[in-house]
Amino acid sequence: MAKPCPCDRDSLGGGIENQPGTRAARLTCALNNHFEGLILFTITYVVVTLAQKSGTFTTTCACHCLIARIANGPAYAFGRTQWRSYIRLVWCAATPLMLIAALL
Repeated sequence: MAKPCPCDRDSLGGGIENQPGTRAARLTCALNNHFEGLILFTITYVVVTLAQKSGTFTTTCACHCLIARIANGPAYAFGRTQWRSYIRLVWCAATPLMLIAALL
């Protein structure tokens, strides 16, 4: 059995009438997570573009980031914590690799 998501409605507190459903709470967490990751990816994208280092490697990394961000929503919605860890690992590896490629 999967561990509960920290954004599940049971852990949000407050009256039951003010709480979103479990899946809606998880999707809210996924959206918040997406915006946090988008900041770092945007900075990386700007550095790659300004350094004019866009190539096959940086494009592949960007595609991996995009696929990971898309896969993150369903992983959150269905409470797949182990999948989320692997998805986050892909994203956390691809973004810095893009930045390193731009700086070298």
